[in-house]
Amino acid sequence: MIIPGLLPPLDDASDMTSVTFTATVNPPSSRRSLVYISGPYTAPTLLGTVRNILRAARAAVRLWRAGAVVFCPHLNSALFQLFVRRKPLDEWREDYSHLVRVLARGSRLLGWEMGMVVLDGWWRSPGAMREIAAMEEEGGVRTVAVDAVRNAEKWVRDDQG
Repeated sequence: MIIPGLLPPLDDASDMTSVTFTATVNPPSSRRSLVYISGPYTAPTLLGTVRNILRAARAAVRLWRAGAVVFCPHLNSALFQLFVRRKPLDEWREDYSHLVRVLARGSRLLGWEMGMVVLDGWWRSPGAMREIAAMEEEGGVRTVAVDAVRNAEKWVRDDQG
């Protein structure tokens, strides 16, 4: 299967108007697991926000090492609040629940399993609650536990086997 849109290495001679981008991905029959990391992002202090980002990053790396395809929105938007006015950032964050739906539907098309690891403190995060609701509407697997990452690592390994 070919998916357009991935950027090749650029050089001085590149004419971006005439370049075609393609990448080969696993065929739909390959068993893969897509894991979405959900949990608090913002905190009352910048240090608290950084801690939330790092906690999500650690979970993402563990699951990636277990063989999952991981989407960690914390890393996708890490510290954007330093560069973007507050109101647009809040509006932008609300789009992640829509992204959960898109990822769930896309993973079904590819024949992949999709799960969500919900980090501690999710109940204090309106964004995480919207993401969880979207995942439940899509019929995805949700893991909520103190050892959620360990449980998800086992799920990924079992799914790969």
